[in-house]
Amino acid sequence: MKFKFLSVLALLVAMQAVTLVAQDRDRFESIVRTLSSEEFCGRSLAGDGIVKTREYIISNLSPQAAWQYQEFSFPMNVYDGKLEAYKDGKKMELFKDYIVKEFSPAAKGTYPVYYLPNDCVTKDKFYNALNREEMAGKFVVIDFDLLRENFFIDTAPDYNLCISYDNYQQTLGKLSYVAGVVLTQKGRPVSYKARAHYTLPFPVLVADESFGNDVKEITVDIEATMHPRYNAKNIVAWLPGKNKECSKYTIFVAHMDHLGIFGKGNVMFGANDNASGVAALLTLMDYYSKEANRPEESLLFLFTDGEESNLLGSHFYVKSPLKPLEDCRYVIDLDMVGDNAQSLSYVITPSDEEAFKKLCLKNGFNTLNKIDFTDYCDFYPFGMKGVPYIYLSVDGVNKDKYYHSPSDNLSTFSSSQYERLFKLVIDFVANK
Repeated sequence: MKFKFLSVLALLVAMQAVTLVAQDRDRFESIVRTLSSEEFCGRSLAGDGIVKTREYIISNLSPQAAWQYQEFSFPMNVYDGKLEAYKDGKKMELFKDYIVKEFSPAAKGTYPVYYLPNDCVTKDKFYNALNREEMAGKFVVIDFDLLRENFFIDTAPDYNLCISYDNYQQTLGKLSYVAGVVLTQKGRPVSYKARAHYTLPFPVLVADESFGNDVKEITVDIEATMHPRYNAKNIVAWLPGKNKECSKYTIFVAHMDHLGIFGKGNVMFGANDNASGVAALLTLMDYYSKEANRPEESLLFLFTDGEESNLLGSHFYVKSPLKPLEDCRYVIDLDMVGDNAQSLSYVITPSDEEAFKKLCLKNGFNTLNKIDFTDYCDFYPFGMKGVPYIYLSVDGVNKDKYYHSPSDNLSTFSSSQYERLFKLVIDFVANK
């Protein structure tokens, strides 16, 4: 009878654990559903979306956690009106055929097209070919892959260079006469907001290979507004550990901002990027707020603003940390964790990679995609300051097909890997 009683008890404990995870998944889905709704307008300036986002996150923080804002500001160029382009009178499809680079000013008109020969996309010929009066009033088509290969530099290894140097300003910003630029590339063009803090004197479009090589004229109607001051606020929440004498702590980070409105009627919902990361942080906070789950060391939950604007929120935090960075044991960055593959993309402090791989196998992530350390997500400023780091993103169709488009919405979001990811993160923290 004793054996039977223990078996039943073990079964009840297991059932309780399954119920807890199921409840966490329900909450995870509910948070994503809210943050990626029409009401939040893509979590940026439009419709006070970012204000609503902050208020929602604060209302969902654990009562056990103390929190505060960390305020900073920067300019932001936004597109909440027309965003249209036509080649030889035929309308191009935004997000499929082309996108407008975030540093493009307002522009309206029809312009002749000039194709820059590929052998002129070199440092010794580029400016001689384009900085001529004959280029005045023309849109120039340039092979984007060649431009990147021959002109762009990798700024990630140098933290100060990463902050101060901009590849577009250092190349296209030196053009004197052109009315606009079309950068052609293979594959789907992707919208960004990373360089929306400035504008070039002319619009820049990125188009896929369907743009062709025989377009005679291009028509654009771009309505842009430069807001001189976007008032950004990181949310920093502190959950004390059991050991009040311990100064060590772990940071969980997820960015709460997204791209807002990108042309009239185009809400960039950002269900996967990064409502999913915010939801994961809030459910982790719920878990660690329970006394039985509280670690000895404290936990800091950082919800960054300005990530889509070139990591400005995390850059600001590492310059003005609310707790000493030398006491941070690890920063755990969760970004785009709402996809459907049993596969993870990751970046990690090299010395911890092998142990991490074993935890992944234990938790059912059998396929791992290692990414180079570079400046594309919030772990980067911490890593450059010497803080151990890990970045986790769930793979799947969303990132390749819907990333930074209106189609990253609730219909393409998936919570299928939530339990695996949740357990992996908890295991990782427990083993650090």
